[in-house]
Amino acid sequence: MPYKNLHSPASLESRRKASKKYHQDHREKYLAYNAEYRARPENRERIRRLQKERNLRGYYALSLAEYEALLLSQGGKCAACHTDGWGRSGPVVDHDHKTGAVRGLLCNTCNVAAGMLGDNPDRAKKLAIYLGATL
Repeated sequence: MPYKNLHSPASLESRRKASKKYHQDHREKYLAYNAEYRARPENRERIRRLQKERNLRGYYALSLAEYEALLLSQGGKCAACHTDGWGRSGPVVDHDHKTGAVRGLLCNTCNVAAGMLGDNPDRAKKLAIYLGATL
């Protein structure tokens, strides 16, 4: 088959259908292999890293390198409270919900607090004044 015919729309569609049918026919084999692959200890960190990369790219248009550079620029600490106790999930990407712009990395507690305050600085100030007054 000539090269140009391999990349024709009809040829691509034909190969796509054949591949889909093959994977459907051998679904159990693929599921068993994937489960066994994920269970191997040497693959867990790689899978976790790939998932993190996919989530960063999908949710925040942020590469893993950009994420790590942001963490380094913050000195490995929360942008708000400056703790290095991130919580179970590790650093959380804080972003403006209106524009989607990434603001920094927060610990889980600061991220939840910011969300509960509706990202409203006036509300945060009023809460800070209240907490200061009650001490």
